[in-house]
Amino acid sequence: MLVSLSLLQATVCGLRPGSHVSEDRAARWLFGTLTCPHDLLPIDAMLKHQLEQSASFSFDHKVLYLDAGSEQPTEPDADTLARHRRHAAALKRVRHAGLVHEVVDLKKTNFLALSKKVMTDQVADAYVRLNHKQHNNAMVAFLHSCRLDFDHCVWLDSDMFVHRGKVPWVDHVSRRFATDPSLTYALPTLPKDAGPSEFCSRAIVYHSKNIGEFLPLSVLPDDNTFEALISLYMRNRSSEGHKVNADFSLDGGSWVLHPPDSEKDLLTLLANCKIASASSFTSKRTNANNAVDEAATQADALIAIVKEGCGSQPEVASSAWCEGDAAYTSQSEEENSSEASSPCCPSESYDVMQLMYWVPRMRRHCEKHVASR
Repeated sequence: MLVSLSLLQATVCGLRPGSHVSEDRAARWLFGTLTCPHDLLPIDAMLKHQLEQSASFSFDHKVLYLDAGSEQPTEPDADTLARHRRHAAALKRVRHAGLVHEVVDLKKTNFLALSKKVMTDQVADAYVRLNHKQHNNAMVAFLHSCRLDFDHCVWLDSDMFVHRGKVPWVDHVSRRFATDPSLTYALPTLPKDAGPSEFCSRAIVYHSKNIGEFLPLSVLPDDNTFEALISLYMRNRSSEGHKVNADFSLDGGSWVLHPPDSEKDLLTLLANCKIASASSFTSKRTNANNAVDEAATQADALIAIVKEGCGSQPEVASSAWCEGDAAYTSQSEEENSSEASSPCCPSESYDVMQLMYWVPRMRRHCEKHVASR
């Protein structure tokens, strides 16, 4: 089911469909993400953050996919009921703020028919039987929409955090495509030395015309995820002599980062922002009894830390918290382009927040900015 915002609402919110200023003024840009009630981070806060930090221009069309979990179960337990209520409230705020032009309810889409738009019939028949159905469904729905009406298509999972440096990450992708129009897609969370078959669906920009040359996908999946299918397919095409031209990592001081992979670790990180009562930092999100929506406030705190970036003062002794942005203030983008420093968390998995670096930062930020009575 497609739920479109009115032109009046979009105009009032400064989101006129079709209006933007980008490197290529003739290009049309699509932005998409997926949400469900089990998200630990509120979709309204995350979506606003992603849109503000990702690009210097407005996307021509923004679409939010809802998975089947958005429908409240018949007999939910207390925790499930609370999650659904929080999610419903966040969706209401998304619509009220005009953050997207379109909401697509995946329950109302034909998963098999959509899959056959970008895959052979045999592959589609196998693909729809995989696990992770809703995410897989969103991936093919987004790719199909991209191919129909847009030149460049930006996908961010709803829990991805974005730091905007001198050059926003999507602007960087736009500039790279201008210099190399043969690029198939951009994967900002993967290191510069990643191979052509490596693929990550957490954050990606498709260049529509070029990705279309690789469709339909014609290899049977060997795993349960869309990204595994793409990786296998591109690996096969590359071995057959086809060039898979992908752009990895970023320059310009921007980065895209995933929170801790496990729900337990993410909850630990969020819990380090202790909320006692409403303050000027949190008063915008209170219920009728003036009680703080703790999850939203914690997400706001984490967003604020990411926006701040590496900063000028390392928060953890012996950590190179500042190494990422410091390089960009002392060197030109060209001089730094060959380096792949870890953004604020020096580790092998630099695209995922590491608790040992982020917990102290979270705690100090909230002690400073979130007042308690």
